[in-house]
Amino acid sequence: MKRILCALLLCSLLCALMPDAFADGVQQVSLSIPCTVTVDVGEHGKVYSNSTTWIGPSIGSFQVWPGTRVSFLITPDTGYVVNVLLLSGTDVREGLRDGLYGTVIEHNETLVVRFGKPASPSPTPTPVPTTPPWQVTPPYGPKTGDENTVGTWATLLLVSAAALLVLSRKIHKPHTDQAQKRN
Repeated sequence: MKRILCALLLCSLLCALMPDAFADGVQQVSLSIPCTVTVDVGEHGKVYSNSTTWIGPSIGSFQVWPGTRVSFLITPDTGYVVNVLLLSGTDVREGLRDGLYGTVIEHNETLVVRFGKPASPSPTPTPVPTTPPWQVTPPYGPKTGDENTVGTWATLLLVSAAALLVLSRKIHKPHTDQAQKRN
């Protein structure tokens, strides 16, 4: 009788823990298939990911399990920038930070990277002013109305804080005098 009771408890425990396995007498099995990540690199740069470097122009691929986070280090040659960064046809340039782009791979993906010259020449350095500060027009010279308003509010705030400090000392002083008289 104890064996039958133990067997029933074990069966009910298994049914409770794995209800889908015993539903309709059919056991469900799911398989994970690795995802293929294809990297297509254009001229004038390289991409590093998953222990492989692709120097453009080249195309290569690697496989990862679904749900794996993959990072790409994208390095343009000197004088070039990343012009195109597509992940399966979607522009993802906004996700590129300091040459790194990362994403979680859920299915087969293709990363396309193209490099080119910058759209505009590099900015020229800001010239050093030669005019004395008191002769420069706003916003570098005399204060504007907004700056005067901010200064007025800051002054009012400081005066209010000082007044509150004086008032709190006057209110607090009688209580300390009474405490000293008691001692």
